[in-house]
Amino acid sequence: MPNLISLLFDGFLLSLAFVFVLLLLWHDRQKRQIQILAIFLVVLTGWNAGLMLVRAATLTDSYNPDSLLLGVALIEGGIAASSVAFYAFISTLAGTRSPQLVRIAVMSIIAVISMRVVFTAWAWAADSLNVIEQPRINNLPVLFFVFYAGLALYTLYTQRRKITNGFLRSGSILFAVGQFLTLINADIGIAAFATNTISLGGLLIVLSVVEAEMIQPLAERGRQVATLYHVGKEIVGNARLIPVLEEISKQAASWVGGDAGGVFLRDGDHLRFVAGYNMPSSYANYILSANNGLAGLAAQTGRSQRVERYESDWKAEPDFPHAPLAFGSMIATPILSREQVSGVLIAITGHHGKLLRDDDVYRLELLAPQAAIVIGYTGLLDLKTALAETIEDSRQQLETVLTSTESPVIAVDRRMHLIFANPAAY
Repeated sequence: MPNLISLLFDGFLLSLAFVFVLLLLWHDRQKRQIQILAIFLVVLTGWNAGLMLVRAATLTDSYNPDSLLLGVALIEGGIAASSVAFYAFISTLAGTRSPQLVRIAVMSIIAVISMRVVFTAWAWAADSLNVIEQPRINNLPVLFFVFYAGLALYTLYTQRRKITNGFLRSGSILFAVGQFLTLINADIGIAAFATNTISLGGLLIVLSVVEAEMIQPLAERGRQVATLYHVGKEIVGNARLIPVLEEISKQAASWVGGDAGGVFLRDGDHLRFVAGYNMPSSYANYILSANNGLAGLAAQTGRSQRVERYESDWKAEPDFPHAPLAFGSMIATPILSREQVSGVLIAITGHHGKLLRDDDVYRLELLAPQAAIVIGYTGLLDLKTALAETIEDSRQQLETVLTSTESPVIAVDRRMHLIFANPAAY
């Protein structure tokens, strides 16, 4: 009875996980991490199917060799393949996947399953007494593949600033713990508690991807609309350039989960830092050559630039004095006005802050056009003010000339109403 309850519990968790994976595949089946997640769930299901076959065979009075052979092969293959798929999934999220390790693992999986099928079948066929022993799972290859689960946990730990999802961390730990527990039971290679732990871990891993791929983007769209609306109100309600750019800098840091933000404006062959959020006051009006810094590279190429670890990844001239010592991650997005780079919007995290990713680049690129609008808007206001001053100066000069002349000068409108007359006309 306990075995039946355990199997039903596993089946429920995996069925629920399958529903979520199908939803993810429908949402974006081209994404590599979703494809690997689907493979991971398939092999977990195969593992449980093998477990059911072995338990069903051991609960009967007589063993069915074919069922036992298939069941043990599915369990061993499930342990191996799920460990490798788990490693491939975590390393894909972290961007550190090693194709060589995955190839070695796949070849080893095929070898383990083939040897299990061939040698176990040969042993049964050669048994002259027709006494069939229940096959045992070899702990040596299992231990080899559990190594991949440990490697995935190590990757998760080293990339903890990049992979911050709580569901993913909890699910990964549960899955790895369950994998290690499979080595405890020497008869079938896995205990009921271990399978329940692994199934629950698999479900949490799937939920983490659902949250990251579907729930968070929906929530962020609402935030993005609210932020764009707020920035738009600032643009309309404030004719001064710098305060609005400071607000945009603040929103840029908030959108990507950064610690600071700022705006460079193009000034000939240089970039001038004109507005910042949570930046040192000494950086005000800092001049950066357009050939230097990550911001300069963004201005040159007209494309967003990102470095995850500024101190180690950025080898050229820094954007600010002491930037390598203070900056963790940085994104620089060009501000385009009429296909010309008029400035650069930046977002920065500290050494112990979040690692900025490609999704954060996309968020910053949504905000950069707002900076372009405010730059263009204030530019038009400045032009309007300059034109008004020029017209007023011209009017005053003309009035002075007409007033000082000795010849009478009279001006009327279309309705013959007098609008100007110099003293000589009276």
